[in-house]
Amino acid sequence: MATLAWWLRSRAWVVRTDAKGYAVRLVRGAGVTAAGWDEVEDAATAVRHDVPCVVLRLRDGRTTTIPVGVLAVDKDQFVRELQERLQAARGLRPYQPPRDASGDSSPTAEGL
Repeated sequence: MATLAWWLRSRAWVVRTDAKGYAVRLVRGAGVTAAGWDEVEDAATAVRHDVPCVVLRLRDGRTTTIPVGVLAVDKDQFVRELQERLQAARGLRPYQPPRDASGDSSPTAEGL
């Protein structure tokens, strides 16, 4: 039993992401277990069997469902990372408001 606990803590993972794509394991019914970011059409949140999930929809119609409750990270942090990975794969940069001549990026009444 101690060996199983050690393996689960040190070797088991549910989702891995990198610049090229993602891989999912140890999730029954996840659907597609690995894909590149260029294959992902979009990401959405859903509730399946009363469990909050992130659903990655691929361009060919297949999906990957990831229950966020089984992750060892904050679910909001996980969703932010997915958004950043998808944006980077599409060549998009995070929005940064324009700066005025003084370097201030706060909106003014005239700019609203």
